[in-house]
Amino acid sequence: GIPVSVARAASLLTLLFERFTERTPAAIASASRDTAMAYYNAEGISNGDRAYAAYIVANAHVALGNASEALGWAQTAVRLAPNVRAYQALLNGLSGRP
Repeated sequence: GIPVSVARAASLLTLLFERFTERTPAAIASASRDTAMAYYNAEGISNGDRAYAAYIVANAHVALGNASEALGWAQTAVRLAPNVRAYQALLNGLSGRP
């Protein structure tokens, strides 16, 4: 499996998120998705970090052209951290809401 550091989850997830651009290559999106999934499923991870991981998985699916998967993961991020505007903005964009 992918090595996970629960103690450093937020900073490592931020490094993953920073890899996304307007045209993220599929290989980077796939690797980021897989790593974020490892964090999402990690035992002992906080709800905030789990939400961040879900948000990264959603962004990876956007980059890979998987709209329905992206929407599901954006919903998960918002459910786990409803007060984070970036998560809500992604969900709104994917669901066609302003």
